Amino acid sequence: MEIYITIIIVSILLLFFLIAGISNKSQSTYETPWRRAGRIGEEEVTQIIRMAMRDDDRLFTNVEISVEDKRTELDNVIVNKYGVFIIEAKNYSGTLSGDEDDNDWEKMHISGAGNMYCKTVENPIHQVKRHIFLLSRYLDYYGAKTWIRGYTILV
Repeated sequence: MEIYITIIIVSILLLFFLIAGISNKSQSTYETPWRRAGRIGEEEVTQIIRMAMRDDDRLFTNVEISVEDKRTELDNVIVNKYGVFIIEAKNYSGTLSGDEDDNDWEKMHISGAGNMYCKTVENPIHQVKRHIFLLSRYLDYYGAKTWIRGYTILV
């Protein structure tokens, strides 16, 4: 009888770990529609950059840097004889409005059902300027002083 209780307990534990593993896996692979759109936009921009690159250009994607406890991810970084170029990709649908100096921009979208949605988004020009600042600080720390230029591409 004791062996059956042990088998049942082990079976329950295995089932528990199996279910926990499946739920963690499904949570980690779920991607919201907004994240999916952003990822697809980034991938499209990266492909366009690759087609336009010269043989001696180097492309780095999804570069994560941390400077003085400030973290950021750079979508695309091109390094060539002319300098370092950060290309930030944004994949928005609808109308985007804002000025270069605004902290936030408004994104308006009309759904297929005719409903209007308005959302505040971070000014992508400010975002790429922050990327330039952090990357220049990061490179300065390692003794590399170079010219950095940033661009935002709206897909």
